[in-house]
Amino acid sequence: MSHSELHSGDDLLALRSQIGRLAVICNVDMSHDDAVSRLLAGDYEHCHHHDREAELLRALLVLLYRLEASVSEDLGIQGLVALWQQHSEVLVRHGFTADSQPALNGSSP
Repeated sequence: MSHSELHSGDDLLALRSQIGRLAVICNVDMSHDDAVSRLLAGDYEHCHHHDREAELLRALLVLLYRLEASVSEDLGIQGLVALWQQHSEVLVRHGFTADSQPALNGSSP
């Protein structure tokens, strides 16, 4: 997937929006690396008995991080940071808080 395909489509926005919604349901603070790391390791203890949603959240995070790795090869790190910031701004305009998304340098699965 090229930068223009990723940037012009709604797929990344939809993915990040779904991650944000699931993080709220699962009570996972995506701004804390340790919370994301525990989730990626399969620790759903803090997810308030929403194991199915936590598993989906984990899978979507893995997908997001793999997409980031793939896109970063094409765009370079500066291009990836710019793209991440643009999508974060769009999410904020759609009502998601800035801390509802995983950190750019999130833990790798």
